[in-house]
Amino acid sequence: MSRRIVRELLSRKTPDGSYLVPLRNTPEAVKLLENFNGVSVEDAGDVLLVKTRARSVAERIAVLALKKRLLALE
Repeated sequence: MSRRIVRELLSRKTPDGSYLVPLRNTPEAVKLLENFNGVSVEDAGDVLLVKTRARSVAERIAVLALKKRLLALE
């Protein structure tokens, strides 16, 4: 089931060709993102919108966030 969620999340791109990964705005999510270069993070209240051009980076962030229950799916 987790692979399906990640695949569905990465099946769409923004108009500029980037991938968007929504995370819950927690200190743990911010710490997770410190390990990744080349990502843009926008604070949208309860959600962090992580934007990257690289699919592999977006996939790694999504998989780690899913394991730690940090994905903002709803």
